[in-house]
Amino acid sequence: MGGTEATDFTLWTAGFSSHIADACGQRRRTVGGATYVRLVVFDGGCDGAPVHDLDRAVALLREAVDTLGGARLWSRSQDEVRSALAEVTRLGHALEAGRLALVRASVARDDGTRVGSCTQAWMQETLRITGGRARADIDNAKLVDPDDGDLHELGRALAAGEVSREHVDTARIALTKLPGHLFRRHRAQVDRSFTQNARQFTVRDFRLLAGQVAAVLAPARADRLDPHAEERQRACAYVDATGMVQVAGQLAGEGGLLFKTVLDHLAAPAR
Repeated sequence: MGGTEATDFTLWTAGFSSHIADACGQRRRTVGGATYVRLVVFDGGCDGAPVHDLDRAVALLREAVDTLGGARLWSRSQDEVRSALAEVTRLGHALEAGRLALVRASVARDDGTRVGSCTQAWMQETLRITGGRARADIDNAKLVDPDDGDLHELGRALAAGEVSREHVDTARIALTKLPGHLFRRHRAQVDRSFTQNARQFTVRDFRLLAGQVAAVLAPARADRLDPHAEERQRACAYVDATGMVQVAGQLAGEGGLLFKTVLDHLAAPAR
């Protein structure tokens, strides 16, 4: 057997969480309350040591990236280059689904009081990304979990390379503006609608369609009023590099009216 060939047996190992199965991209079984994870073992080559399928996947990705970076693109036609570009882009979307599976696996091991707090700090420091991007990745990972995420169909479309991370970001933001009672009542419909539209439309058009989902689910405005709107409140204010104060967020009911009243008063021309 060659050094990169998988053995012809499958090892079902107990004691691993479902998140580890997600990270490995393998199937899992539950028998008698115990979770069994399928681990594919590879021949280690020269030293004969077994290689875990996750390590093998990372090695193959590194090899593929190196090969692509050194490809003789000058020898291919415009059509061939664009065909390869489209396929690499689709593979990148699918790879994003795998990356989010690793994010879920990391969060599952966190000991912080807030879900994902340890992983978020590690991502900011080690991966050198912003706190907002790290938090978005953690939320995306939970949202599109292909097994039990609120938008699991969208997650499967991402894994198939049919939608992009930008589509997932847009869907996540759209849900923060959707009244909770509507989403809970129409969760499957929202997931199905988001997935179909993301497969078909650009991110710009998808954003417009996702923003109208509340009106589609509840044509009567009274039915769209959120009795638990305070749960969806969020606000962010900071001074940017030019000295401008950037403000973003959404406020519920009385708090929003008070905020608007204060701004209207301060913005009124001096008498």
